Amino acid sequence: HINLQEQFGEDTLWWDLGSSPMIVDNLVVVAVMQTGPSYIVAYDIESGEMAWKDDRMVPAPEEAAQSYSTPLATEIDGEAVVAVLGADHLTLTDAKTGKRLGTLGGFNPDQEKYFRSIASPVITGNVIVCPYSRGGTLTGVDMKQLIEAGDDENAAKNAILWMRDDIGSDVPTPAARDGIVYLISDGKKDAARPKGTLSALAAETGEVLWDTKLERTRASYSSSPLIVGDRLYVTDEAGTTSVVQGIGGDSEPELIQTNEVDDDEQFTVASPVPFADGLLLRTKSHLYKVTR
Repeated sequence: HINLQEQFGEDTLWWDLGSSPMIVDNLVVVAVMQTGPSYIVAYDIESGEMAWKDDRMVPAPEEAAQSYSTPLATEIDGEAVVAVLGADHLTLTDAKTGKRLGTLGGFNPDQEKYFRSIASPVITGNVIVCPYSRGGTLTGVDMKQLIEAGDDENAAKNAILWMRDDIGSDVPTPAARDGIVYLISDGKKDAARPKGTLSALAAETGEVLWDTKLERTRASYSSSPLIVGDRLYVTDEAGTTSVVQGIGGDSEPELIQTNEVDDDEQFTVASPVPFADGLLLRTKSHLYKVTR
């Protein structure tokens, strides 16, 4: 066991560390993005010895420097890469050495102080799709081009494939497969797509392939959507899961089922996960195993 605060300084996050650890090869990687010393650190999963540390001190104002998103492991040209979104920047780090490969800023051009980020980015192919601005924007970035830009900030901007300010997700992380990104709108009052709107976008272009509205609910959405086969599972904060069938194309899918649980007390914020022959769903008070 290792105490990060003892090693690297006190946690200054307003809502405590919320970024999940991520495993890549023989390493466990943790990102700490906060107002103050920020870093990505990797430990050998067997011995606990530190393998590398990337001091992620990127400029971001006040709470915007704080992020609860989780690192992603990916491969670019056969090399393992750690992608991290937060503190108004996207960074790509060599998973073996900890060397910074690419940095892209500009996610907070007006320097809003309270743009803390929660939703993690999502990857399909060489494209990483980044939700930001408290659900106000969605940006597609070519990771290979970002690495090729190196330390050139202007060249890094050319890695942006598209940006939309009419669609986004504040808390739920989008899902992605085969070049399509799926996200659930989680209730910004001024959003172009109201709470409970499920959308599919082409990752390369940002084009909206379809929107579909889930059943009306007073609850918001914090859980991330889950892809299983040609279905998408979306759970709201009351623990109700909508099952949408027919994803993967450019035509609107069908809502085939809405499944409730006994304890519908707010707030279900954990995402459903595959486990053995079914799913695990954690509500505020219970852990459910849903089997076939």
